Amino acid sequence: MPNINENHKDKLFPIVAIGASAGGLEAISSLLEHLPPKLGMAYVIIQHLSPVYPSILPELLERKTTMPVLQVTDGLAVERDKVYVIPPNSYMSIVDHKLILSPRVQTDGFYHSIDHFLMALAPVYKHNAIAVILSGTATDGTDGIRVIKAEGGITFAQDESAKFRGMPDSAANSGNVDFIMAPDQMAAELETLSRLPYTALASLDDVSLREQELRKIQVLLFKKWRVDFSNYKQSTITRRILRRMALNKIKQLEDYTRFLREDQTEINLLYKDLLINVTSFFREPLLFEEFSRSIFPTLFGNKKPADIIRIWVPACSSGEEVYSIAICLFEWLAQQSVVSPIQLFATDLSEGAIEKARMGIYSIASVEKISPERLEQFFIKIDGHYQIIKPIRDVCIFATHDLLKDPPFSKLDLISCQNVLIYLESESQKRILQSFHYALKPSGYLLLGRSETIGGSGELFNSASKEFKLFTKKTHSNFPFDFSVRNNVNAPFNATDEEKMVTSQPAEPDIDKEAEKVLLSRYVPASVTVDQDLHIKQFYGSTINYLHPAAGKASFHLLKMVREELIFEVRLLLNKAMKDAIPAKKDGILLSDDKYKREISIEVVPLRTSSNRSHYLIVFKETGSEPSEAPSQEPGQLETNREDDSRVVHIKTL
Repeated sequence: MPNINENHKDKLFPIVAIGASAGGLEAISSLLEHLPPKLGMAYVIIQHLSPVYPSILPELLERKTTMPVLQVTDGLAVERDKVYVIPPNSYMSIVDHKLILSPRVQTDGFYHSIDHFLMALAPVYKHNAIAVILSGTATDGTDGIRVIKAEGGITFAQDESAKFRGMPDSAANSGNVDFIMAPDQMAAELETLSRLPYTALASLDDVSLREQELRKIQVLLFKKWRVDFSNYKQSTITRRILRRMALNKIKQLEDYTRFLREDQTEINLLYKDLLINVTSFFREPLLFEEFSRSIFPTLFGNKKPADIIRIWVPACSSGEEVYSIAICLFEWLAQQSVVSPIQLFATDLSEGAIEKARMGIYSIASVEKISPERLEQFFIKIDGHYQIIKPIRDVCIFATHDLLKDPPFSKLDLISCQNVLIYLESESQKRILQSFHYALKPSGYLLLGRSETIGGSGELFNSASKEFKLFTKKTHSNFPFDFSVRNNVNAPFNATDEEKMVTSQPAEPDIDKEAEKVLLSRYVPASVTVDQDLHIKQFYGSTINYLHPAAGKASFHLLKMVREELIFEVRLLLNKAMKDAIPAKKDGILLSDDKYKREISIEVVPLRTSSNRSHYLIVFKETGSEPSEAPSQEPGQLETNREDDSRVVHIKTL
């Protein structure tokens, strides 16, 4: 689908897509009656209509507005200050600023004509796309507004004034609606938006040139969330900032910076907007067929029964992709009667997304496109929602993770990182691809999104499938991977007075004494203290069973030194201790050596010091040991060795 370019700047204006079904005529009429006729926007109405009778909707709506109301014909060009109505029995999309008609198609028992148009509109009009969901039954529009918001657009849903609440409530409950209000209030809000810089391209260019002010906003985000958004494409960052300005009716960037300093809720909302990601179950059906036909057989081809299949899904958002892969893998293993332990790691910057993914509970709208057979086998119904069954959740391990800062997982068979690189600057893309090369086994696969490539990293990967953007690791391209560079994010900006608040490192005279007090009270011999960037400051007792210096450039970064099988648990506990500011502990962690299998506990304790920088004590303690034995298993058994510890499931059938 074509993107807007310089030749189309004269055609750049907001498109307001209005979706409605039962009870929608009254709501649409109210909206049009209150809309000023010259806002410079176009209005496209997608109303669920009878497929067998001619529509008189255009004639009815002509009485409600002085703007021209047109029933769409195939190829009709969109113009400002006009109303366009979908004809019966049609799907509609937009290409090169023209409305394109096609026969409507039934999926999952419903016709998603609103979703179809919104998904076509979003990638073309981006921040100039506005979605309005009015009265109607079922859930059409919910998936579409998710895409509109992800591309930087603005979303509305009707409030309790809707005669039928199914569609607007489904949209609102998705968390992707900016305004919930009555149609007349929507008209007033659209009038306000028309006067803000968000929907004007010239103003967007002007703001994007004000680099110093944008950097101040990035510093505020870094101070709060420890994420450096200077690595992301600045055009995308600017649009998301302007989106938040529009929602708060702020015209000047300086005023918005001031607002962010004063309002912690707003900086949280901006951060959430910057991390928004579009995902869904089995988003690329042909890709999942390729998994079963080619990728899974290859991964398991040379495996021993006890070898673990390890898969990583970075930027997993709310978890639909990783669960889709897990379901597909369960199905394939059952068909092949193969018994194999598997682990799926799923990570994201957003703690909220990780928490939702870990619960595995989804709305009816989210699972509508899943086949009834899969829905029955892999989900259970809970209070009007659907939850992934426990055996699937048990093999999916979720954690917060920053691709540009945190060390990657290792010894992976497959990395699925779709539609992440397109949001990053080229140097950041290169660093991430280097980390993926490091993380993969020699036979491992890398999967990227449809519009992504490996760019200038051709020395690291071979193309395995151009159709599916699948790559294999070049084994002769081994190089030392430097974790320390990835974690040098304390000074991503020039050291202005405000930025020094982020980068300064006061003296730490009381760290050792504070740690010693905790150690004496707990009698723990093997421990370390780390700063908030996980650099080790002090060793206590014998840590040789838990920490090893890594090959290559010397580094005291904790996650480079900790034993590989403990990295995930340590990172998870650190995240919890950092978030809650209280000790976090995990018992019953299994650690296998050549002759013995030991059970240990790990505890992370926040340390109170006079420094402005946070510090943590990590305590390792052995709680038991026994001779190592190969696990036994009955045929056809589904088993977890330890549900919350090893998180490895042996599967034969479900």
